[in-house]
Formats: sequence, C-alpha cells, structure tokens
Amino acid sequence: MKILLINDHGTMTGGAEKILFETKRLLEEENHEVRILTAEKERNSQLTRWYSKYYYNKAKEIIEEFKPDLVHVHNCTRAISPSPILAAKKKGVPILMTVHDFGLYCPKTWAIYEDGKPCQFGFSSKCLTSKCKASIEGIKAYPYHLMKWTKIGIHREILQKNVDLFLCPSQTLTEYMKRTFPKSNIQYLQNFCDIKNELTNKEEKERKDFLFVGRLNKEKGITTLLLALSELLKEYPKTKLKIAGEGEEKENILTLAKKLNIEKNLIFIGRVNPKELNLHYSQALAVIVPSIWMEAFGLVTIESLRNKTPAIVNDVGGLADLAEEFEHITKYTYNDKEELKEKMKEALNQKKSSSKEWEKDMKTLQKYSEENYKQSLLEVYSSLLQE
Repeated sequence: MKILLINDHGTMTGGAEKILFETKRLLEEENHEVRILTAEKERNSQLTRWYSKYYYNKAKEIIEEFKPDLVHVHNCTRAISPSPILAAKKKGVPILMTVHDFGLYCPKTWAIYEDGKPCQFGFSSKCLTSKCKASIEGIKAYPYHLMKWTKIGIHREILQKNVDLFLCPSQTLTEYMKRTFPKSNIQYLQNFCDIKNELTNKEEKERKDFLFVGRLNKEKGITTLLLALSELLKEYPKTKLKIAGEGEEKENILTLAKKLNIEKNLIFIGRVNPKELNLHYSQALAVIVPSIWMEAFGLVTIESLRNKTPAIVNDVGGLADLAEEFEHITKYTYNDKEELKEKMKEALNQKKSSSKEWEKDMKTLQKYSEENYKQSLLEVYSSLLQE
C-alpha cells in the first residue's frame, strides 16, 4: 500500500508530529510505502495558511508521481492549509484525517467557555461574542479571533465536503466532532506509544520529584502548577519540580517563579531525547498534566504509566477519559490550584504501589500499544479503500 501523510509541520513540534513520524515508521515496518508532505518554513505566511496554491500543486505533483492508495492528513489548518486535500479529491484518492485537537470545534482551540467549563456550543457566530478562554484574550485580540474564526469556517467547509473519514484519539473528541460535523464519518482511534519499559532496575532511582513534560505555552497550564507548588512548599519545602520542555512562556515562568520565591525548587531540563525522558519518567514521584485547554488525548500520561509512574491530570477532555480507564491517574477540578496542591500532597504521602497493584493498569495499557494501533489503522485503511 502507498500512503501520503500530510501535516502542517515537519519538525517535532508536539504530540501530533510524534504520532505522524511514528505512524510512518510503523507503516514502513509492514513494507508499506510512505511519503510525507509538510509545510516549508520559508513559504509560510498568514495568507498561505488560509489556502495555498503552492501546496495544492505540490500535492498534485506527488500524487501523480507517487500514486498513493490513500491520503492521511493530520494537522492542516496552521501552515499548509487544506489545499492538498482538494488536490487529492480531484485525483480521486480516498482521504482520511486524524484530528489532534479541538480546533475544528472551537476556533480559539481551547474549547473552554467563558465560565471555565468545556464549551457545549461549538463553532457558531456565538464564538464572536463570547469571552471564551484562549491564548490571547481581551478586546485588542478581537480582530485576530475574527480572522481566525473566518479562516476556520472556510477550512471546516473544505474538510466536511472532501474528507472521507475523520479519526479522533479520545472518546470526548469523537463526541465533540460528531456534534460539530454531524454529517461526517467520524470514528475513534486511540493514540499510542511504545509501551515497553526498557529501563533496568539498576537505572531506576528513588522517586522524589514531580515532573512536567510538554511545551511551555500558556495552554499547558504550567502557571497553575507553579501556584499549586508554591502552596505545597509551605508544608513540604524540599519538594522539586522537573520541567522537560521549551516554549514561548519560559521567561514568564521564570519571572513567576522568582516572584513566588520557588526558583530553587525548579529543575529545567529542556527538550531531551526519548531514552533520557524515559529515565526522568521512571524517577518521578508523579507526572503533572495541568493543561488549561481541552487536551484531545494526553500522550504524556501514557508515557508516564509505561514507567509505572502515576499521573495527576485535570478533569476535562481526553485527560478525563484516561483517568476513567486507569487507576493510577488522579483527576483534579479544572484549573483549581488548591485541589491540585492537595493531589500533589497525597502523592508525596502515598507509598509506592506494588507490581501487583499496577497489574490492572499495565493490562489496560496494552490498548495503547504500537501493535494495537498499527493493526487498527490498517483495518481502517482497508475499510476505506473498499468503499
């Protein structure tokens, strides 16, 4: 089988790119031919994000030369635009798309209404008047959000008319997508990771620090985490938080840490390779996922559990779904720093779970294995080709 993968970014920007490249690897292991089309940095502009004739022609050329059996789109609304989808449709190639966030449901992407609860309205003119949560807020941001709403509206029309199947990595995102694209074919297909823990007992050290893994962007909620940590330190002054990641909020994080007088309790380790990150997971007391937007899935939690490390997550979106499945994922109320502090306190006082106590979660984790994802995806491909 020949598969053309399409995505906005061709570098490791976030979870979507991780899934993109790992999907390519898994398909090639089964002797399928795979090509990837992503946006070129020098050709990116505000205009081409709406619609790019260049990427339409680029996709057309690849399709004519490579002759893919199907096109599998990942993200396409932030750089490359949906224009390659139109090229594939014109050539009669089946198209499926993995939805990696709530951006098609909510033009501000967060899907958190002005009352701080998950938005139940979805894409509509209401988005223009409501004060929903977003990375940029206030009256000065209105022109930006108006343009984004218009752009997403155009993209929604293109996608609904031309994508044959949408895949969503969590039950919550699947439900929301069915709500906003009622006439589209939408299915659940879980994300995945290499669930094998290759660390030896010799490498594992005493678990004593909390761990945050992810982009240092506003939506990832690290401000909430620092505020919770500052309160926790009044009772447990030796507590440390490791921060694995980089991003535009780093300077603001450092400023807040200084203001809260908790700099000495933070350990910045930056971006690290998968093997080193695996080691940090195995040494953590718990992994904190304090996102203040709706996460579509929460790959960090699965990577954490792989190392028999508990996770503390908010109670909305795909994170809440995972908390229902796994005993070692603890929920706290969305953006509630006081409750997060209490959950961290519980983690500090809780004795380490035995191997037997981890058995149920390790069994559930098999659902998110590479092999299970690969087989499920190939079944989806075969079904789409038979239609």
